[in-house]
Amino acid sequence: MIEANVSCKELNRKVTQLIHAYFDDVVVGLLDQVSAEERLSTPLLYNVAGHLQDHGEYEKAEGLYREDLAQKRSARVATHKDTLSAVVSLAQLLLDTGRKGKEEQEAEALLRGALAAQRASLGSLHKETLRAINNLALLVRNAGKYDEAEMLAREAA
Repeated sequence: MIEANVSCKELNRKVTQLIHAYFDDVVVGLLDQVSAEERLSTPLLYNVAGHLQDHGEYEKAEGLYREDLAQKRSARVATHKDTLSAVVSLAQLLLDTGRKGKEEQEAEALLRGALAAQRASLGSLHKETLRAINNLALLVRNAGKYDEAEMLAREAA
């Protein structure tokens, strides 16, 4: 419960916590009631995963992003824009967790695959391809691969 004499800032913080708790308890639980066909035909999983990611619930978000990607890969062509978006979102989540090692390697592999597919389907000058090049450049720069990062950054410029 919220006390009567709290500051506006504290009230905002507590209301935000309650909203997130409600979301986690109710909305995420409701996903189990949605059929596989409906999950694929709407951006529901992607949107819920994005919300969870935005609020630091990386483990829950990762599971939903992986489910979303698996469904899209099984139902669509690998170069479909929704599939590529799911790939990039999962890669970004893996990077956002700050974990090193296999998660970082998986994120790099996902981004490289998405970039190759975007180059093939959209062309090298499409804004989504250029965004993917830039994302990969940032990842390899952070991994200490400065020559490759510079080459990618020049390509994206």
